[in-house]
Amino acid sequence: TSKSREMKLACLTVLISAVHGGNITEELTAAGATTLVDFVVAAGLAETLSGPGPFTVFAPDNKAFDKLPADLVDTLKADTELLKKVISYHVVSGNVMSKDISNDVAVDSLEGTALRTNLYLNSKYYDGFPTVNGARVKKADMIADNGVIHMMNSVIYPFPVGNIAEVVSADERFSTLLTAVVAADL
Repeated sequence: TSKSREMKLACLTVLISAVHGGNITEELTAAGATTLVDFVVAAGLAETLSGPGPFTVFAPDNKAFDKLPADLVDTLKADTELLKKVISYHVVSGNVMSKDISNDVAVDSLEGTALRTNLYLNSKYYDGFPTVNGARVKKADMIADNGVIHMMNSVIYPFPVGNIAEVVSADERFSTLLTAVVAADL
């Protein structure tokens, strides 16, 4: 019957849609990562992450963004270039599946700074779980048609480069410490 054919066609359409998946931006939206998607759009990266890729996104969930101080979130919202840099830091060119993550592997982010991966608690008794710059991957290998998404429990930050003296000298938050170290002739 006509109604039966329509029902079969509708079921087939739903099945094909479920298997095919959407692009990274669509899959992030479907996964409920609305804060990240809002930031991706605000940073002007929605078209990039909807493009051909492939990309790997280490995607902080909404709870990860909720943990950030409100003034930091306000700063990100007000500074599009900084926001673009932060979001690009969570993206890698190519498909990096969880099985590809191992200890002390560095991969370059689109922002240009390396991300360090590790398998935390990996042993002969337990497979461990992947981390990126110390932040846990809570749900790995979410496939999009232009890459892969790993949901994170935290926003990831770049590790400082250089020795401690260089890091302290370059960051005004440590000015009092630096003054004390110089005064103590250390």
